[in-house]
Amino acid sequence: MPNLNNLFIYIRLIKPYIGRLVATRRRLGVRGQAWLEYAVILTLVVTAISAMQVYVRRGLQGRYKDATDYALDTIGTDRQYEPYYLESDITTESSEEAARTYAPGGSSSRTISEEKMATGVRRILPYSDGAGD
Repeated sequence: MPNLNNLFIYIRLIKPYIGRLVATRRRLGVRGQAWLEYAVILTLVVTAISAMQVYVRRGLQGRYKDATDYALDTIGTDRQYEPYYLESDITTESSEEAARTYAPGGSSSRTISEEKMATGVRRILPYSDGAGD
C-alpha cells in the first residue's frame, strides 16, 4: 500500500503548478473570446458601411446635380445632358476604301479614304422633376 503521507506531499508540491496552468488557460480563453467579439463587431461595421455606400453615393450625386442645375438656371443656360429627355432620329452612313500599292524593291504604301455622314434630328424634351407642373 502506498504511503499516504508521500502522496499528500506530492499533491502539495504539484498544486501550485496546476493552479497556474488552469489560471493561464482561463486567461487565454477570455482573451480569445474578447478577440472573437471584436472580430464579429468589426465584421458587422464593415458590412453596414458597405451596404450604406450605395445610398450615400446616390445622395451625393443628387446634390451635385441639383447644385449644377441651380447654377445653370441662374446663369440662364440649358441644363445638363439628361439621356431621358433626349429624342433623336439620326441616320448614319459610312464608306471606306483602302488601296495598297507595291513599288519595286519591296516597299509599299497604303491609302485609306473614309467618308461618314449623319443626318437627322435631335431634340431635348422639356424637363420635369416629377413634382407636377
